[in-house]
Amino acid sequence: MNILITGALGFAGCSISEYLLKNNYNIIGVDKLLFNTSQLSYFNKNKNFIFYKYDLNNYKKIENIFKNHKINTIIHLAAIVGDPASKKNPKLTKQTNLDSSIELF
Repeated sequence: MNILITGALGFAGCSISEYLLKNNYNIIGVDKLLFNTSQLSYFNKNKNFIFYKYDLNNYKKIENIFKNHKINTIIHLAAIVGDPASKKNPKLTKQTNLDSSIELF
């Protein structure tokens, strides 16, 4: 089973990815890597993990993932969270958290 996880290297995404990999699922991870890159080398060692450093707002690149992989399930975790980050760039927050989510679904 191929599972697409957006925000795959975020706080929740890392835990879910690790659990699913231990249970022999194939993970296609997408993350913009704004905050955390330390987990990437750990996950890249697993043959069932494919990673794309893509921005969810780049619809063309996200669309190509669906063209190149048979996705069975989506776990959508990519978002800009927290008051400071959201207030710093409300337009980007809306685009990422709402518009890109709608486009993904």
